[in-house]
Amino acid sequence: MLAQFEYPLPVLSADIDEISVETNGEHEGSFFIRNTGGGRLTGQITSYGGCAAFTPASFEGPRRINYRVSAADYRAGDVIRTGAVITSNGGEKYIPITLTVTAASIQTKDGATITNMRTFLDYARLYPDLAADMLATPQFRALLDRNHFEYMSAYEHIMSDTNRPRALECLLRLSGLKKGAKINVLQNQIEVKLQPFQRETYFGRIPIKMEGWGYVGDTVAVKNGSRWLKPLSTISQALEDSGMMNFSVEPALLKGRFASDTFVFADDPGAEAVVAVIRQPYLSARTNKESYNPGDTGVIYATNNTGADLMLEIQPSQPFVQFGAKGHYIAGYAEIPFQVRLSGFQSMVKRQPAVVIIEIRAKVRNEFILKRLSVRIGDLL
Repeated sequence: MLAQFEYPLPVLSADIDEISVETNGEHEGSFFIRNTGGGRLTGQITSYGGCAAFTPASFEGPRRINYRVSAADYRAGDVIRTGAVITSNGGEKYIPITLTVTAASIQTKDGATITNMRTFLDYARLYPDLAADMLATPQFRALLDRNHFEYMSAYEHIMSDTNRPRALECLLRLSGLKKGAKINVLQNQIEVKLQPFQRETYFGRIPIKMEGWGYVGDTVAVKNGSRWLKPLSTISQALEDSGMMNFSVEPALLKGRFASDTFVFADDPGAEAVVAVIRQPYLSARTNKESYNPGDTGVIYATNNTGADLMLEIQPSQPFVQFGAKGHYIAGYAEIPFQVRLSGFQSMVKRQPAVVIIEIRAKVRNEFILKRLSVRIGDLL
């Protein structure tokens, strides 16, 4: 009779009952497999969910098994319940796996933690350039995706804009957390007075102020494209220069005594400044009153804008308006008196006011100047 031998069988033992992980990235751990029976234990590990992977997937004898649980394919708030089974010649063991996906976050080099659009907004307010650079990184894209950002399709479109500061502004405004910044023009009517013969470039400044924070266009455009008007500052340069935008006017390019055009800031029709250029007349003159009676004394206020001395020849259209002399020398400003004298005969026959034209003539740089003033004489009735 043959002798019978009994060999003890392998018995599977693993020092783990379940895997429970909370993460928005990856979590790694390990457990140990032993044989508490006889013989040699062999087997393999099969994961039922894509979130967990085991290394090695098969074993022989006692062995430490490493596992990695990843939240890469899931979004914040997702709870994934799955499992893995160890099958062996010493039995089976089922390991439940629970993955709770927490909110994604980005740790910046300067110590900030970004977990959602609101914390990203706070970071962008402090570090706009760094936030604009972060916008297209895989980490930021994953943060939006895992946090169920509702405008992911719009985000993809925004990323086609290579102007990252502008793209950042669009995304923050799209999220509903930010209002747009704008340029406030503090002086939107500018009058430039040029001397009659001025050819030198005129330089001026327009005060502006930024309201809110964030991206605004950097351009200052001339609305109607006038060649005589030119911006000398971008918006960013103006804001750095105490909020003053520099501009120039080229008198040699003006075609008349008056011209105007408009600066448009950041392509915003609500942020405009009108520049009106007036080339002053050679001579300006007015009387102290519009109407005179017999015996009145009048005065002509004359201003010479030419920068040169002038000799004025004054000729009234009626003899009863009398000046002390026909010629009057004027440098910059003069007050020239005249009298209204009616003879007895003229007083008797005059029944209606007379309109008298006073012509003022001068010559400068071979150009003739003519100024006409109209006054009423004899308002007796």
